[in-house]
Amino acid sequence: MDIAMLILFVIAGLLIGWLVPAAFKSKRPYGMAWDLLASVAAMLVFGGAEWFWALSAIGLDHPVWLKILIALSDPAFGAAIVLWVMRRVKG
Repeated sequence: MDIAMLILFVIAGLLIGWLVPAAFKSKRPYGMAWDLLASVAAMLVFGGAEWFWALSAIGLDHPVWLKILIALSDPAFGAAIVLWVMRRVKG
């Protein structure tokens, strides 16, 4: 299940890096490749920490579908925030 979650984090990161800037009609100051790379990295860091540590620490191991949903949705917001910060830094 752990490898499957890492693959889901990468897929979700790619989708976020591609869709979020298009949804908000924002320019890509560093290009699409950097948006995709930043969102995948954010999903792997935030999602990995949540999947492997945080959810087990608070006792949320079952039901598994809820753990998967939470582990994918929270880091998605983190990846969107990373993209937003990238746009503010480039200005």
